[in-house]
Amino acid sequence: WELYHVAEDFSESTNLADEHPEKLAELQQIFDEEAWKYNVYPLYDDMIKRLNAVNDVLFGDQKEFVYYAPGAVR
Repeated sequence: WELYHVAEDFSESTNLADEHPEKLAELQQIFDEEAWKYNVYPLYDDMIKRLNAVNDVLFGDQKEFVYYAPGAVR
């Protein structure tokens, strides 16, 4: 786990986990509670591979997408 103060370090270049282990533990506990509440578990080490398999089903061979802002015209 890593811990950043994004209001002061928006690029997340300074990991504060070692300096604030109590805050990290608090946030890990909150994550765990919310993960169980919203059926996030189980987490898998191969999540990217699993998501890519879903994308293949959804998008087939299409690999490029163009997004437009709401109300924009081509």
